[in-house]
Amino acid sequence: MRALSVAIAMTAVVTGVVPGPGGRASLAAAAETAPPPVKSGHSAAGAGPAVDPSTTPGGNEPVSDATARLQVSERPWAVGVAADRQEAALKHLQEGNGLLKESLFVAAAKVYRQALTEWDHPGIHYNLALALLNLDQPVEVYQHLEAAIRFGADPLDPEKLEHAKSYLRIIEKQVASIDVRCDIEGAEVTLDGQPLFRAPGHHQGLVRAGTHTITASKAGFTTTSRTEYLAYDKRTTVNLKLYTAGDLIEYRRRYPIWRPAAVAALGGALLVTGVVFSVQSRNNFDAYDNSALNVCRVGTAGVPGCAPDDPNYPALKRLKDRGDSYQRLATVSYIAGGAIAAAGVLFLVLDRSVPYRVDPEGERRDLASTWPSLSPILGPGLAGLVSTGRF
Repeated sequence: MRALSVAIAMTAVVTGVVPGPGGRASLAAAAETAPPPVKSGHSAAGAGPAVDPSTTPGGNEPVSDATARLQVSERPWAVGVAADRQEAALKHLQEGNGLLKESLFVAAAKVYRQALTEWDHPGIHYNLALALLNLDQPVEVYQHLEAAIRFGADPLDPEKLEHAKSYLRIIEKQVASIDVRCDIEGAEVTLDGQPLFRAPGHHQGLVRAGTHTITASKAGFTTTSRTEYLAYDKRTTVNLKLYTAGDLIEYRRRYPIWRPAAVAALGGALLVTGVVFSVQSRNNFDAYDNSALNVCRVGTAGVPGCAPDDPNYPALKRLKDRGDSYQRLATVSYIAGGAIAAAGVLFLVLDRSVPYRVDPEGERRDLASTWPSLSPILGPGLAGLVSTGRF
């Protein structure tokens, strides 16, 4: 009988519950029936004016216990919780309610957490969420509100259940879901400087919506750091990779290597052309000398050659003129080819490869952003798809 009476009493916890008819009251009465008090006289976002539960009618009125007639097995929040632990939780809860009425939110939250170690009851989660609403801790508020409503109205009451759902709709816009993964053995993963886990592994959890920095580090590897904006309406997955210094260094030239190579090759081709012209010039001069010795009469003062009136003079003159022309072309080719080849070699030396650091994570995100996306467009007399992407 004592265990049953304690269970029934605990089912009626939260802000100074007064036993109702037949000695029964509801744990729903233990949860605040009005919005929680808020610091500095302001109201909770979207929750209406700040109200002090101690001055709210009905806050301490007896409430009939809708679950008192149920067996413990029909109240899953009570399964496995001994009577003495329920009684200890009730004492902590009543103490926390007194602190909450005095707007001692930090102290009240501490006592409510002690109550939860004795009994994981939705009504205690509800009151703890009310205290945390005033401490700017949206993630914990969200978690405790979810715990408060998981069994519906039975452990609370319909009014408090609606309050919890209203607060949950407000607070969920301040909370984001994140999934962090890392497969590098021994890597230390942190979120905003706070340790998350030691890889390999992953972490799924809630954080305040906004910008956060996730890092992975390990000896012998360059630390990988990702800064992401985490939105409340979607889960963000961050897959961290680690790279050695060699993985992050690549080499590049200011110009493609074929450009200086082409300049040097052009200079070399002109030098070869100059050699060809030199050979042609020498052949023509040799033919001229041989013809002048063998065909023409001995010239003045014993010098071989043909006089202008000699019938062979025109042919010999053409050989000499061609030799002179080839010689001039060879000279031009040598000068131009040498200059261009030297410029190409100098260009090749000055445009040597220089190392630079790559950001593989950034390049991966840039690549992903280039994929085109399709969006429907609807309007009066209009239907279709709009494609966007980067090219």
